[in-house]
Amino acid sequence: MRHVHIRAATLAFAAALAVGVLLGTAVPAVACSCMGPQPMAAYRGDATQAIFTGVVQVPDAKGVPVRVTRWFQGPSPDQLVWLDGNGFGADGASCGTPLPPAGTEWIFVAYRTETNELGVNLCTPHAPASDAAGQAMFADAVATFGQGLVVNAVPEPTPTTSPTASDGLPLPLPVLGAIAIAALALVAGLGLLVNRGRRAGG
Repeated sequence: MRHVHIRAATLAFAAALAVGVLLGTAVPAVACSCMGPQPMAAYRGDATQAIFTGVVQVPDAKGVPVRVTRWFQGPSPDQLVWLDGNGFGADGASCGTPLPPAGTEWIFVAYRTETNELGVNLCTPHAPASDAAGQAMFADAVATFGQGLVVNAVPEPTPTTSPTASDGLPLPLPVLGAIAIAALALVAGLGLLVNRGRRAGG
């Protein structure tokens, strides 16, 4: 009877130990936790935060390239900056944010990663420059940092007008051809009139 009790106690201890090990090594679920939106003044003077607008390019293995259009804060701006691709994704639980479509202009508040890259995620303010949130961020950035530095100016479309003779430009070839034909017809007509006059006089 004593051996049965010892064996039962040993099995219970082993089971408890196994459960404890499993609980101790279980990886806790991590949920994304972010601060609320901050005004631009909260980032002023913070060397780890870069604030800029730019047109998103097609991502590749290096990350997400952004063609900078205006630079508000951060170290010397480049015409093209790279955002860490790890910050983008559909998994909101790990603070991933959807990848902006290539060819669209955005305003970003980006942080410096441990590898000195720029990064954005679900917790960093960013928005399309064309929507209300992006325009509000841009207005706040201008109010906080001034107009910023224009890096890649988007050229204004130039109107195209067709030249006319009054512009002092050479006339097109079809017009010159029509004038030449009219002149030849006039000369031929005058020649006929002269010949008729001579016949009538003779």
